[in-house]
Amino acid sequence: MDKETSLQEFKRVCIHKSSSRSSLQDLPEELIQNILLRVSIKTLLQLKLLCKSWNSIISHPQFAKHHLLASTTHHQFLSSATAAADTKIHIFSINSFFQKPPTPLGFCTITAHNLILGSCNGIVCLCHVHQCHITLFNPSTGFASPPLPTHLSPGEVFSTFHGFGYDHVNDKYKVLLVTRVFSETVTKVYTFGENCRIRVVENAPLDPHPSGFLGKCVSGTLNWMAPKLGQNDSIDQWVILSFDLASETFSEVMLPDRNIDNNICKPMINVRKKGCWGVWVMKEYGVQDSWTMLMMVPRFVTDHWPCTRNELCACRGCPPLDPLCVSEDGVALFKTTSSKLLLYHSKHGTFNCFRFRGDIWSYHESLVSPSS
Repeated sequence: MDKETSLQEFKRVCIHKSSSRSSLQDLPEELIQNILLRVSIKTLLQLKLLCKSWNSIISHPQFAKHHLLASTTHHQFLSSATAAADTKIHIFSINSFFQKPPTPLGFCTITAHNLILGSCNGIVCLCHVHQCHITLFNPSTGFASPPLPTHLSPGEVFSTFHGFGYDHVNDKYKVLLVTRVFSETVTKVYTFGENCRIRVVENAPLDPHPSGFLGKCVSGTLNWMAPKLGQNDSIDQWVILSFDLASETFSEVMLPDRNIDNNICKPMINVRKKGCWGVWVMKEYGVQDSWTMLMMVPRFVTDHWPCTRNELCACRGCPPLDPLCVSEDGVALFKTTSSKLLLYHSKHGTFNCFRFRGDIWSYHESLVSPSS
């Protein structure tokens, strides 16, 4: 049965449920689950109230994992805005960024003074800047985990290198926080779940510090761009510093092979060449030969944002183009400096640039429980 036929049958069952309870019994549970996997999170939360059997299916942790895998193509983003008493987390689709101004799909409210440390599998990691505890929160369902104390001071919370991700080997969500205490670097891993724990990682290779505070979560690892020092303590090359969430160990992943005339300027996951930014994708994580050039982004000028060589050169500060996602039709979304977002249409070579207040985070709606 194809997707369209399944959804039509699902609709028929919902319409006739009140007049014919046997219609539900006519469908095997496997088929019902297959249909429900194609339904949006908002609708699933409503269907949980329809009958006990569907509530049991939708509430099962395994169904949440299967639904997440089936829906990861629906890319969304989060942004946060803090008011006096609370913080609003807004949810955007990538299509909403074609609107001026972008219109959110919805929002949820959390307690003020919370920083977002990362997003993974529909779960957002929050850190309270005064009480210095971390909490996992699902914006789609509104559920949160019990807070886990970090044993840090408020000043240390603001200055951490950090990352949040999913350890698929042990089925655990973990947070990595790296702080410098009296010139000593302390690296801790916080594991959520029924048996929460905190572990200190010894001899972490974090000197010199990586570029950027947030580690990107990929294939069960957290990743930062990091410099390696050569003679006279000068930067000899850049590598990806990778932290495996399962083994809780660090390793290095090499960047793509480059011609000697390439000019590498403090990259994130981008490489500057001849006035352009090259966007690379690693098709098989950890395999250097799988690096593939995805697109070249040329220098550009907009009506309200004249770009110069210095603005494109990352040597003057943080790299201005931080790739957020690339669609199948070649539209790339970048976060830039000065609270700007850039949409680049690679097929036409055109740009859309607009201001966007606050941080932005990649996000996927899910039913995953933050307490699991």
